[in-house]
Amino acid sequence: MPFKVKKKSAGYDSNSAALNLISYRARSEREIRDKLAERNFDAEEIEKTVKWLKGYGYLNDEQFAKDLSSSRVRVKSWGPLKIRQELSHKGLSSDHIQDALGDYDESLQLETSTEAMEKWLRKKGYSPPLDEKERNKAILYLKSRGFTGDIIIKTVKKFSE
Repeated sequence: MPFKVKKKSAGYDSNSAALNLISYRARSEREIRDKLAERNFDAEEIEKTVKWLKGYGYLNDEQFAKDLSSSRVRVKSWGPLKIRQELSHKGLSSDHIQDALGDYDESLQLETSTEAMEKWLRKKGYSPPLDEKERNKAILYLKSRGFTGDIIIKTVKKFSE
């Protein structure tokens, strides 16, 4: 069954549609623009709605980037590369992305990668020290989580000794 887009209807203005969208979860400015365009609102109306949302503080890409980044570190144990990719996909500027990842230093990355590795080991039933095959799988896993090469090497080394 194809996805049905809610059409613009009498009494359903762009402000209401946007508030409905952000009532489920925070969204970036680009996400709001795209969703309103899908609902057949014209560009002028979308601009007014975005300005209105910003005026009330409901739409703030800088805060959105920081909150999403922090959530991905805490909840999903993602590395900076994967977070950067998701933030970019949501239409955030490189400045907002850089600011959001500014506090994600090497020690926090190492802590997060260690947590991710521990969860992965429990799930797979592996226990340290890892053999060569398990190390290779661990490297691929951490890479898929968005960690940099030096963090991956340090983390896997911890569990291989």
